[in-house]
Formats: sequence, structure tokens, C-alpha cells
Amino acid sequence: LHADGSYRWQTVIGQVVERDAAHKTSRLIGVRLDVNDRKIIELELRESEERFKVLFEKAPDAMFLAETETRKIVDANAAACSLFKKGKNELIGLYQYELHPENLILKSKEEFDVHSNQNSNTGSILPLENTIITSEGNEIPVEIMGQSIKIGEKELLLGTFRDISERKKSEKKLIESVGALRRQNGLFDSLIRNLPMGVFMVEAPSGKPLLANDAALTLLGRGILPDANKQNLHDVYDAYKTGSDIKYPVDEMPIIRGMKGESSRIDDMLVKRPDGTDTLLEIFGSPVTDEVGNIWASLVSFMDISDRKKAERALKESEEKLSALFAAMTEMVVIHELVFDKGGNAVDYRLLDCNEVFSTITGMKKLDVVGKLASEVYNSTPPPYLDIYAKVAMTGESHEFTTYYPPMDKHFMISVVSPSKNQFATITADVSAMKQAQDEILYKSKELENYLYVASHDLRSPLVNIQGFSQRLQKQYAEIKTFSEKLNVETEFRENIDKLTNEDMPRTLNFIQTNVTKMNNLIDSLLQISRTGRMPLEIKELDMNMLMNKVIVSYNYELTELNATINTEDLPPCFGDENQLNQVFSNIIGNALKYRSSDRKPEIKISAKQTHNRIVYSISDNGKGIAERHLEKIWDVFYRIDHLASEAGEGIGLSIAKTIVTKHKGRVWVESEENKGTTFNIELLKNIFSEI
Repeated sequence: LHADGSYRWQTVIGQVVERDAAHKTSRLIGVRLDVNDRKIIELELRESEERFKVLFEKAPDAMFLAETETRKIVDANAAACSLFKKGKNELIGLYQYELHPENLILKSKEEFDVHSNQNSNTGSILPLENTIITSEGNEIPVEIMGQSIKIGEKELLLGTFRDISERKKSEKKLIESVGALRRQNGLFDSLIRNLPMGVFMVEAPSGKPLLANDAALTLLGRGILPDANKQNLHDVYDAYKTGSDIKYPVDEMPIIRGMKGESSRIDDMLVKRPDGTDTLLEIFGSPVTDEVGNIWASLVSFMDISDRKKAERALKESEEKLSALFAAMTEMVVIHELVFDKGGNAVDYRLLDCNEVFSTITGMKKLDVVGKLASEVYNSTPPPYLDIYAKVAMTGESHEFTTYYPPMDKHFMISVVSPSKNQFATITADVSAMKQAQDEILYKSKELENYLYVASHDLRSPLVNIQGFSQRLQKQYAEIKTFSEKLNVETEFRENIDKLTNEDMPRTLNFIQTNVTKMNNLIDSLLQISRTGRMPLEIKELDMNMLMNKVIVSYNYELTELNATINTEDLPPCFGDENQLNQVFSNIIGNALKYRSSDRKPEIKISAKQTHNRIVYSISDNGKGIAERHLEKIWDVFYRIDHLASEAGEGIGLSIAKTIVTKHKGRVWVESEENKGTTFNIELLKNIFSEI
């Protein structure tokens, strides 16, 4: 151990030169010899020999050691024994040339010796490719190499036989793939050239341009890229920095950082092109290294993100507007996502967001409900309306329904939409006040219907009496006439009696009976309207093609007599009462035939158009048409455009049709032009609904 803390090898020799009376050493002399350098060399040599021995034995190539002068083998590794199918003892002592079979390229010992000595100055044998034929007759291509080495004091020749079968196969494949590689290179060049993303590469560290595609030249301008006369990237940077919003020092630019071995990215660099236009770029840079990791180039790619940034700003503005709308809506808006069990069944849903109206109506704070399961929030398993919500979220089909929610004692109208797969949003309006008003209107309506029914029923009793007594009076009048004809009275008196019995009394009786008939028809119409309003709906999904076919068949006689045609498109189904809707379409098609034009053959077209959750069925004809002044009145009870016309009815058909459609939560309207035709539009629901 030296004073500087290092250890060195020494050889130490000591000798006793004096002993005391007890024969113990009292003096000795010693010599210390520093042999550190020699010792280190010896140790390194020993380690080197041991490493060589391990490598020699474990090497995958067949290797042998031979005497330099005699060329006789003194050692061989396991791979050599395997290749030549001989044990190590069989190989030791053989002459090196004796390892080669007769079909070697080198046919003689002299030729082999010449080849072996070609590079005698370096002590190496140049690589020689040859073929070994095994005892089984298999040909194995090998590469033979030799190297003069020193082990201890001995000069030996290290020979190597490398099996190059795989290399030969690879070379063959390489030759076969040269054409394909050339085609791929052409494809690569074409791809790089036509990429919409700008790409350029410069040599490191000189900055000499190596590659630039058309997009790079277009996006930055040819003067932007370094060229043969401007290889200083700092000058290039200054060239396009002028007038541009570049916040980064030149050394932080991706092309420079790539030369340093660093990958980098700049999200938004505003660069002014040589033509004066601005371009917003997203830039990526990375180093290009060779097989040993040395940086030889810097590759930069970039794209014009001006349009994308505009879209992002527009999206941000849209989201801000949506957020403001979301907060300002008077309806309760909540966004949810479905929760599934292991079997893939929807068992719950989670609240993702809600507006302030939710808190106002429910009394629950946003922070307390967002992220929680609906079953927990509403204390209900399963949570409210799970089946409806799951169907919307999984199919994407919107739905709207009105419901009474007992825990809050409120009526809600809920619209459900799906913004994405397995998510749904509910837009809920508190319609409790409106529902109360509707109930009152419904009550009044039913009350009026009852009054109408009772009044119509009570009117029929005196009308029957009037009708009965008028018939009796008719009989009595007939008897009086018979008696008066037998009377022998004066001429003047006879004329008065004849006028009374032949003119006045028949006219009076006819007036009574005509008005009784009108009154009876009026009462029948009122009762029919009353029954229509009171009759409950049997709601189900209807095949409208089948229903319309039934209506058309019922008018088969009239269609044939009038030589009329009806063209019907494929009609989507809806929900409603089959019998009552049959009456609606029958009334309208009947009117189309009744109010046909005398100038042309009747033609009727039936079509349909789907909207959000409704279907509009249209019945168009080429009849007389309806004057604009009548369009609003035709729905009134007993209203007739021309009551003297031969085809005029009681004026209740369209009123009944409107009542039925209204009960179906739909609407009906008419579009018409005189002397050209009329179109009746009936809007009905395509989803199940409740009558109340």
C-alpha cells in the first residue's frame, strides 16, 4: 500500500543476520523489488489465455490450432469435431491440408500453401470460400480463414472454418430481391415526394441538404431550405425568421436538436413564406444514426396546421356556446353512461354531468351526484326508466315520453338522445302545471262530451214524439180530406177547403217531417262525435300498408265506376287505434272521390315521410281543390263549403278525423289550390304512447 492509496506488486527477500542469546532474531536484512508492471502483464496474459481458451472451446465456428512451421493440428474445438465428424484426438497430429476433401478448389498442398502464405506479412490467411462434403454426402459451403497468434512463447496458426450455408441462402435471396428492392426504393421515393407532410433531411454536422420533398418546398419556400451556397443553418433560420412569429432560439429548432441526438416537437410555429403568406406549422425532428449509433443526419417533418387550428378554435367556441346553452336551459339536462354486468346486460347508469336546473328541480347538488350510480342517487334498484334509457343508448334511436314520478310528485316530459355509444342524455321538462291544465281541459272536455251525449239523448225523446204525432197528423189529414171530398158545399167554400187540404196542410206536414229528419240527422251526428271523443284507444303498432289496402278495397266499387287510380308508396308503420285511423283515412279518401273534378280522371297518391319520432302520411288528389278562405273552417262541426251541392254531406267527417288524430297526439292539416287538387297531411307517432 503506497502513500497515495494505490497498491503495487513487489517481490520481497529477507535474511536473518543476527540472533540473541535465546537464538531469537535480533537483526535481519530485506530487499523489496517493485515488479508491479511485470506482474500486471503476467496476470493479463493469464486472463487473456483463459478467455481465449473459453472462446476457442465455445466458438460456433469450427476452429483449430496448428504449428506454424509444420502446419500440424495441435488442438481443435467442439465445433470442428462436429463439422469434420472426428474426435479431438483424431484431429490432433493431422496435417492442415488433410482436413480438406478431394473436391476442394485448391487441388494440391502447394496451392494451399501458396494461398496460406499470401498475406505472410500480417500473419493472416485471406478468407477462402470452399465446400465440405460430409460422410452423408451433404455439401456444406464454408469460409476458411487463418491468423497467426502467440500463446506463451509459441507461435501458432489459428484456423477457422465458418459454415456459410445461411449466408449463401441469404445472398441468393438478396439477389432475388434486388429487383423488388429497386421497386420498393422507387415506391419509397414516390411516397416521400407525394406526402402531404413536408420532409427534409440535412447532413450532420455540416447542414448540407440531403433530401427535401415537394411539400417541404411548397410549405416553406425554396429559399427556406439550406442549399449548396448556404449551409449555415443559423443563416437559414434568420432568412425565414424575418416577419415570422418564431419564439424559439435557433439552437432549440428541431433540425439543430436532431444533430445533437435529440428528438423534439414544436406545436405551433408561425412562419412567413417567401410570398408573404403566413403558415402555422407543427414540426417534428429526430436524429438519424448509423448501425453503431453515430449521428449522420437530422430528419425534420412538418405539416401545415392552419386549418386544424381554425377548426380547433371553432370547436372551442362551439363548446363554449354549448356550455352556455347547457347552463342557461330551463329544462333539466343530464348526461349518463350505462353500466353493464359481466353478462353484458345494462343494470344501472352513471351520472356524468348535469346543469343547474337539475339541482333546482331535484334539490340535489351537482357535486353530490356527478360520478355516482343512478340507483344510489335516486335510491331505486333498478334505477328509473332503465329499459327505455338502455334502448336509446345502445341503438341510438331517440325517444320521448311523459311520466309521473311519485318520489317528487311531479309530471315530467323526457326526451332521450344518445350522444355516443352506451351514453344518453335526458332533457327533462317539469310539466306538472301543464299536466294539471291538461287534466282540467280533459275533465271539461269529457264533461262537455257528457253534456253533448245527454242533450242529444234527451232531444231524441221529444223528437220521436214530434215524429210520431206528425205521422198521426198525416193520417188524420188523409181522413179529413176524404170526408171533405164527400161534402156537398158551396163552390166558394169548396175552393177554400181544397186549397187547405191540397196545398197548405201538405206543405205544413212536409215542413214538419223534413225538419224532424234534419233534427234526427243532427242528433245522430252529435252522438257520433260524442262517441268518437269518448271511445278509448286500443294502441298498437300498425302495418299501414295493410290498413291502407283495407280502406282502398272498401272503395273498390266507386274507384271502378269513376275509373279512378290510387298510387300508394311503401308506408312505414306507426302506433295507434286501427279502427279509428281506418275511419280517418276513409273519410279523407272518400272526400277525394266525392269532390273530384269533372274535367279529369280522378288520381290519388298516398305517401309518407319520417321525421324525428313522427311520420307524416300524405293523401293528394287532383280534384276541385279548396279555396283559401275555407281551409281553416273545414274542420268545424257541420261546416260545408256548399251546402246546396249534391255531394254535400253532414259536415262532420273532417271534424271527426281531426278529433281522432288529436287523440293520437298527432295533428292534421291541409294544403290546397282551387281547380288543381288537395293534399291532407296526417302526422302520427312512430313510438308507443299513452292516451292520457
